[in-house]
Amino acid sequence: MSSVLEEKMRGGRMKNHKVVCVLFVFLGLLLIVSSVEAQKVLFKSNFTDLRENWEVVDDPDAERSPGKWRFGLADFSYIRNRDQTIATALLGGEKDWSNYTVETSLHMASPQGYLIGIICGYQDPEHFYVIGYNFYQRRFEFVAHTSEGFELLDSNKVDFPDGVEIPLRLDYAGARVLLSANGRLIFDMIDGRYRSGRFGLGASGLQGSKILIGPVTVKSLDSAVLPPMEIQDLLVLRKGAEVVSKTEESAFKALIDRILYLDKEENREGSDLSINVERNPFPIEGIFAFPQEKTVEIHSIGLRLGSRYFPKEIEFLVSEQSPESNFQSLGTFQIEPEKDSYQEFTLDHIKAKYLKVRLLSPSVPTDRYVSIDEMFVKGYRVGSGPEVGASAAPASGELSHPEVSTNGKSGMIPTRMRKRASGGSFFPNFRTYILSSITQRLFL
Repeated sequence: MSSVLEEKMRGGRMKNHKVVCVLFVFLGLLLIVSSVEAQKVLFKSNFTDLRENWEVVDDPDAERSPGKWRFGLADFSYIRNRDQTIATALLGGEKDWSNYTVETSLHMASPQGYLIGIICGYQDPEHFYVIGYNFYQRRFEFVAHTSEGFELLDSNKVDFPDGVEIPLRLDYAGARVLLSANGRLIFDMIDGRYRSGRFGLGASGLQGSKILIGPVTVKSLDSAVLPPMEIQDLLVLRKGAEVVSKTEESAFKALIDRILYLDKEENREGSDLSINVERNPFPIEGIFAFPQEKTVEIHSIGLRLGSRYFPKEIEFLVSEQSPESNFQSLGTFQIEPEKDSYQEFTLDHIKAKYLKVRLLSPSVPTDRYVSIDEMFVKGYRVGSGPEVGASAAPASGELSHPEVSTNGKSGMIPTRMRKRASGGSFFPNFRTYILSSITQRLFL
């Protein structure tokens, strides 16, 4: 009897094992199908199909119209418009397209031209986004076109390497739009005015320059697989922040002069604040304007100290009204005199357009100088923060700081700053290009 029972139990276990195996196989197939679906190619072009799959659309106010995007031909139009922003565009896809990824590349053969880049959310000639590189301003720009003209939503000043192909990836996920260049996150914006629309390529004012655009691939995008929005470094010169006070202006600029490279693994923090306190005694203050003087939400302010000349007390004040008045104090903070330390002060999601920094006293009364290496103001632009419940990650390519605990007073216990390896790899893969310029032709 017992042997019969054992045989039945073994048979039952084998059946259960078969059921489990079948279930795992089924789940695996579901994951594969989901992955394939998430990566479905919607559009692919190496520009041999200009007549079939692309439409040329020009700004009706542009001079020297029409634009002549042609495969293997010359373009003598010099098309440009009053704003020097996207006078001519190649469009693909449909007006109801949403949640897609556009992959292409830019190669600068000569440093001329206004905004060159990717169009998304295109509804009509007055309503669309364009995200790309302005070769005259030497910066990436995120621009929305409305019925009132072009609106600059964000910018990021980065030198574009000469003679290097830079891969571009644009993730267009409804209200959220991300642009990466050579693996470096350039923009992560939530705007929401154009949640669907055609995609394309745009150019303006090339005037003899040679800007090469690589083949285009458009894939469907599951917005749920996008990483959480990263907490942003809000106060950086290259992103449009300014020092609006005149006293020791260059010294305060040194606090926010971080540099981003597209073709190198490392970032550079620039110079450091150093002020002669005999010539300019305490308190010493500087006033900063956030990019485009738009409202931000501050979560923390961090300071990186050097090897000597530490401040002892610092006060932060904010204003949403004016750089001259209506500042509200966030408190006085104590700085620990620890060499090469990073000290961060947590704030309660403070909204501001302007930030005033007041250095109140030195750590050593006899010091002739006061010095700070860098200042990091972390948070989000109002309207561009993460969805409720989403976690924030360190900014790509920026400094990653360990958590610090409060000392129960106004300051924070310092910890040594660590750097996180910045992303981005370079893939030199010259392929077929389209060239929109005075000598537009195919390059192999």
